[in-house]
Amino acid sequence: MQKFLKLISLVLLLNCVCCSQRQEYKNDSEYSVTLEEIDSLVIPLDSVSPPKPPFVQVLEEENLLTFFNAFNRSIYWFDLNENKYLERTVIYAEGEHQVGRPVGYHIINRDSITVFDMIKNDLVFVNDKGIKLRTISLVNNLPINDSNWLLSYPQFFPRTITPFIRIDDKLIFSGSFMWAIPDNILDTFKFTASFDLSTHELTYRHTYPKNIYGSKFNWDDPYYTTVYYDWNPDQKVMVYSFPISNSLFTASLEKEGLSEVVDSEFGTKVVKPISMKNPTREIMLSHLIESDIYAGIKYDKHRKVYYRVLMNAEMSTTGVKDLSLKPVSIIIYDSEFKVLGKKELGLSKNWNIDNIIVTKDGLLIEYTDMLSSNEDYMVFKLFKLTSDEN
Repeated sequence: MQKFLKLISLVLLLNCVCCSQRQEYKNDSEYSVTLEEIDSLVIPLDSVSPPKPPFVQVLEEENLLTFFNAFNRSIYWFDLNENKYLERTVIYAEGEHQVGRPVGYHIINRDSITVFDMIKNDLVFVNDKGIKLRTISLVNNLPINDSNWLLSYPQFFPRTITPFIRIDDKLIFSGSFMWAIPDNILDTFKFTASFDLSTHELTYRHTYPKNIYGSKFNWDDPYYTTVYYDWNPDQKVMVYSFPISNSLFTASLEKEGLSEVVDSEFGTKVVKPISMKNPTREIMLSHLIESDIYAGIKYDKHRKVYYRVLMNAEMSTTGVKDLSLKPVSIIIYDSEFKVLGKKELGLSKNWNIDNIIVTKDGLLIEYTDMLSSNEDYMVFKLFKLTSDEN
C-alpha cells in the first residue's frame, strides 16, 4: 500500500494517455425519482474497533447488525432494539479451530456461520463460539503455492457489497480474475460459486462477457475486473455489474450464459482501455481517476428497484489526485433496468461504498467524516426512495 501511495504524486507529471469515457447523466432535478437522506444509524465502537469494517451483515428478522473486526478477528453482534452489544464471536488464530485469514462471513444461524479463509481458499463453518464444524475447499484442495489454481478458480474477497447470498439451501458468491484475462481461459473461467448447504456440492457458473474482456482490452488491474453482483428473488436471476461497462448483465443460476441489458440512456458504451502494453502503476491510476468506474449493484426487493454505484470521472488536473476524490453517484433503475433517477452523494472519501446495505427501512451507506478524528462510532446514513409523484 505504501508503495502504491507513493506513486500518486507522480500522476501530476502525466498527460492523459488515453481517451477515457465520462457519462453525462441528467441532473438530479431532471429525474422524478431520487434518494433522500432521512436518518442516521450510529453504532458505538469499542477501543479496538475502527469504522469502515471490512464486512457487515444485517439480520433483519432479529434486528441485529453484525460486523467483522480484523484486528481481534471477531464478529461483533449489535442489538439494534436494545442498542447494546451481545457476546462477540472470536475466530481462532491457532489450534484445531484455526482459520488462517478470515475475511468475510455469512451468518446462517448461531450454530452455523460461514467464514472465508483467504489463506487456504476455504469455506470454514463455525458456530457462534468459533468452534470449527467443517471445511470446504473452493479450489479442489490445490495448494495455495500452486499458482495454476488462479487460471481455474476465482479469487474471492468478500465484502459487504459483494456478500454471500442465501438462496433456498444454497450459498451464492462471486469472485474475480484479478488481472488481464488470457483469451485461452475466457470461455472456461467461471466466477460465481454455488455451495449446496445440504449436499456440500460446489459448482461454478458464468464467464466474463467477451465483448468487454479479453486480450484486445488492457484491463490489467482488479479495479477493472471485479465482479459486482446481487440476486433478484422476484425474477430469480443474478445481476452483474462490471466496472467498465454501462451495461448490466443477468444470468440464471441453472445454466451458463449472461444476457446483456443495455443502459437505457447510454447504450453499450464502455470505458476505453489503456492503449499501451504493460502500463506503469501511475498511468493506471491516472486512467482510473479520469474514467467513470462502476462499483456495487444492489436490488431492493422492498421497492423493486436497483441501486448501482458510479465513481464518476474526476476531470480536475490540479492538486494531488487519488481515488478518494472521485465523486460518487447512485444510479436508480426500475426492475426492467430503466434509469429512474440519480443521487449525487459526494466524494468517495466521505462514503464507504463497500458498506452499502438494503433494509426494509431504506438504503444504508456508511458515512466517513474525514475532517473528524472521532473513531468512537460507525455511522450509516439512511436513504429512502422519493418521487415527485408522492
